[in-house]
Amino acid sequence: MMQLKLYTDRDQLHALDALNNCMLDDYLNRSSKELEVFGLTDLPRIEQFVARALKTFSIANLPTEAHFKHVFVSNGLETIGMWRLSDLAFNMVVLCAEPSNALIAQAQLEFSKARLR
Repeated sequence: MMQLKLYTDRDQLHALDALNNCMLDDYLNRSSKELEVFGLTDLPRIEQFVARALKTFSIANLPTEAHFKHVFVSNGLETIGMWRLSDLAFNMVVLCAEPSNALIAQAQLEFSKARLR
């Protein structure tokens, strides 16, 4: 006997969300953890820089959900929030960071120089 499975609109939305998340996972190939290369390890400060970058994307009418994804990672003892970022979002976070950090200031200058080429 053949079994028939009925799908509701809700099932379709879940399937589309899952597909969208898979596609975004490939695109969001950077992590806020990578900002440690620039000496950024203070999570509240990183959150400020991400918030500035999010505001920039929002004002420019760029889809933030396509460039930023807040995720939570656990090491068994604690759970911390991190960001998965597109390359563009990662660069924008660096540009929005505080330039009093010499590594950040240098990266900001390099991004500007690359733009002039």
